[in-house]
Amino acid sequence: MDEPLEYQAAHLNEALANDPRVSELGLHIAVRGEHLYVTGTVATADRRRAIDDVLRDIGTGFEIHNETALHCLNEPDGVETLS
Repeated sequence: MDEPLEYQAAHLNEALANDPRVSELGLHIAVRGEHLYVTGTVATADRRRAIDDVLRDIGTGFEIHNETALHCLNEPDGVETLS
């Protein structure tokens, strides 16, 4: 990739959003030297792992640091009553 780092990050972010394995819009990509950092929240552990796969498939040339977190939904404590 011979583009400025900002453009590279935007293209990688778009690739993650468009790939059905990831399909996440709220990710942030930062490039620092030869390191690429991905932050944000994903819905499942499979999607978190898929981020690495997609970026590896693209062949970014950066060392990938996937620092995304899983979005945990808590089960309700009881029955919800609607009025």
